[in-house]
Amino acid sequence: MEQVSILLENLLAWTSSQLKGEYLQPQKIDLNRIVTGQKSLLERIASEKSVHIEMHGFENTWVKADKNMMELIFRNLISNAIKFSRSNSKIEITCKEIGQDYQICVRDFGAGISPENLTKIREGISFTTRGQNNETGTGLGMLLVKEYLAKNNGSIRIESNLGEGSQFYIKLPIWYAD
Repeated sequence: MEQVSILLENLLAWTSSQLKGEYLQPQKIDLNRIVTGQKSLLERIASEKSVHIEMHGFENTWVKADKNMMELIFRNLISNAIKFSRSNSKIEITCKEIGQDYQICVRDFGAGISPENLTKIREGISFTTRGQNNETGTGLGMLLVKEYLAKNNGSIRIESNLGEGSQFYIKLPIWYAD
């Protein structure tokens, strides 16, 4: 049910951005609270697959970004990591400071992404995929993740090896007092 809910939310967000553009509300955001909230939301799906989600390095991490967009970004990345993880595995979500940015990595130890599909993701081409338990995906979530990161002065880099898993590296500017 959560997967359907996430798909519908992605469709609504995408439709909204296509029809009228997105209204951006940048503010000081606690990354720990955002990521922990999305992890908690998806914990049941993860536990059904016996996938453990670990978080490290999020103490006192603040960014200037749109809260709703950040929630959608992390909900999609964690949901995808669960979808493509094998049963009895883990997902690692880490954060570290690099210069003026935080680098957040969502890493799974699942199926990995084929070179062809990695190219499609990088080029913003939507495509259908199947998770480890035959869960379906449209690719729309990743399109929104890339678009929302760009609108919040962030970026994403993806590394993946078939059969070994994937790492999604997000860069977001650190919030400094004005």
